[in-house]
Amino acid sequence: MIYVICRGLLRFIYAILFPLKIIGKENVPEEGGVLLCANHISLLDPMTIGIKLRRQVKYMAKAELFKVPVLGWLIDKLGAFPVKRGGVSKESIKTALNTLRSGHVMGIFPEGTRSADSGAAKKGAASFALRSGAAVVPAA
Repeated sequence: MIYVICRGLLRFIYAILFPLKIIGKENVPEEGGVLLCANHISLLDPMTIGIKLRRQVKYMAKAELFKVPVLGWLIDKLGAFPVKRGGVSKESIKTALNTLRSGHVMGIFPEGTRSADSGAAKKGAASFALRSGAAVVPAA
């Protein structure tokens, strides 16, 4: 319910401040696991990518964000799950695969961090797609 309310509020705000033109929304399957792979140039990217989709997008988010008092609670309620950066996080990998195999949409930024110049992607997104059988949809 919190996701639906926040998405509606963001749609309203974006319509006024940041009108978006969405191209290719029909490429996101209506059901089944979907790995939504996007570039990451702004702090607004997680919100921006999913607000025009019918389906909820669940994100991997750096674990440090969950320690921020209000933000941590909110992103947890919005379906994000923590990933430890700089190493292998078995729990995050398990959660990501379960999310995709359960038929959800998972948003991921394959570069692993914000980057203005489209650096090299890490192998995690490809591994999740291969191991889960989820559809892969690029986004920008």
